[in-house]
Amino acid sequence: MIYHITNEARWSAALITGTYTHESLETEGFIHCSTKAQIEQTLAKHFKEEKEVYVLHIVDKRIKDLIKIEQLGNAIEPFPHIYGSFEITAVEDVEILNQNEDGSWE
Repeated sequence: MIYHITNEARWSAALITGTYTHESLETEGFIHCSTKAQIEQTLAKHFKEEKEVYVLHIVDKRIKDLIKIEQLGNAIEPFPHIYGSFEITAVEDVEILNQNEDGSWE
């Protein structure tokens, strides 16, 4: 299982089209993901300004040909990246998290 953090608008668009995509495909060539252990640090680093996020639980076996585990730039550990849009059937669950005033998520 890998995880992608997104917002309601992107997930809603995917539900309409049946395919999930992200603008990072155009700007960086892939969709950023995390392992379960990396979610907390990803939220803290990249989603401080968000009040609500959608965490997509993606079954990696369903899109295995699109996934690469890579350590890029100055990252301290490798992260999973998805190289292409993917069918929403790869998503097993969607978890909605809300940020508390202290910066924690639930």
